[in-house]
Order: sequence, then C-alpha cells, then structure tokens
Amino acid sequence: MLQYSILQHYEVCKTPLLDVTQSLKAACSFAILDNKDNVGYIYVLGIPYMTGRISVDSEEYITNVRLLSIGCSLSKRPFFQEGYLVQTEFTTDSDIKKGELDFNRRLIAIYKFNNNEKFWGLEKPIRKEILYPEQDKMKNICEKIKKEKYYLSLQEGDKYLIGEFLYLWNSLEELVRKETKNNNFMRGISTLVQQENILYEKNRREIDRLRNFRNTLVHETSKIKNEQLEIEIDNLKKILKELNISYQ
Repeated sequence: MLQYSILQHYEVCKTPLLDVTQSLKAACSFAILDNKDNVGYIYVLGIPYMTGRISVDSEEYITNVRLLSIGCSLSKRPFFQEGYLVQTEFTTDSDIKKGELDFNRRLIAIYKFNNNEKFWGLEKPIRKEILYPEQDKMKNICEKIKKEKYYLSLQEGDKYLIGEFLYLWNSLEELVRKETKNNNFMRGISTLVQQENILYEKNRREIDRLRNFRNTLVHETSKIKNEQLEIEIDNLKKILKELNISYQ
C-alpha cells in the first residue's frame, strides 16, 4: 500500500486509493485550482481518526497512510498538501456488493463557496507552485518511472490500457494472497486448486497464461500492442467476474 500511495499521489497510475487532506485551506485551494468558474466544492468524508503514519481501523475496514510520514525528506508535495491516502479493506464479496465499504456512504456534506475576498478574508489560497513544488525529489523519481515504464510510441501500447490491466491483475493477486496467506501468487493458486476450489481449478491455465502476459507487459512493454492489451483486459475481466472479484 505504501508504493500505491506514492504512485497515486504523484499520478503515476490508477490505484484503489483515495487522496484526502485534513487541511481545509489545502482542500479549498485545490477546489479552485485552474477553476475558471470561481466556485469551489468541498467534499467532507467521515473517516476514523488518524493515529499514526499508517492507521488501520479493523472495525471500519479502513487503512489510512500519512504521506508526509512515509515519503523521503526531500518529498515536498505531501508537506504542502498535508495529504493522506485512504482505502477500504474488502472483507467478503457480499460486503462489496452491498456497497458497505463504498466511500460514498461516508460523505457527510458538500460545501459550495465563492472564490473571492469575502470567503478568504485575511487568508489566501495556496498557490499552484506551492501545492506542486518543482524542487521535489519524489516527483522526479515518479516522472522517471512514468517515462521508463509507460512511455510508448503511437505504434505501441497505450499507458492507460497498461494501467488498467495492471490494476485488474492486482485485484486478483490481492485476493489470492488474502485467501492463502501466501505472497507467491502461483503457489497461492496451487493451494486453492489443492483445496478443490473449482473456480480456480477451472481457470488455472488461463490465469497462468495471463500471468505470463503480465510479465511481458512489465518487462518488455514495447512488444505489446494496443489491440492485444484490449483483448487481454477483456479476458482478465472475465476471469475476475467468474471468481466474483470486484475491481471497481
């Protein structure tokens, strides 16, 4: 989750996490950032109290990461944004289907405000160059990751398709790890098959094929074309649906 937090905050790829802040000033500054309408909206969520750099609430099934605490000392963006990343920990498929872990259920209020002197008073919104400081070591690292992992020519794979495939694949890996408590994915699959889990036994060969495709995608990205990516995304979605794995 720590890696996810950095990737999400620096916009490297899609993750299951949600960016939030405890700072009302930071929230209002983001709400009017590059906003030509001069009207901002603040969404207030009810989240368990944060107790440390990583807060885990076992009753609410929520994990919260304080970015400033997990980033390096030269990571500037979390300091000015006072950012946190939160995610729900799925328990059962029925919980997911009922939407009990949906953050929409935690929405307390939506505030609308006008971006003018009357609203800000003696305060001023945080400037964009402060919210997104250029002298940020982690930003440079993440941009390098983007360039090396996701930079593709027009003839090669699309970075958003790559992100979607890896996001879906991670949903499968996470569930297998949770069900088997085994960090080795294929050993986890073997364990489920040995437990006579019919769904995994039926799809084992296809899962292994998709795993090989995933390895090629990560290590030899230039070999993968858009059309192939789209086909394998559909194949992976079919597997997830058959295994009753939520990925939204």
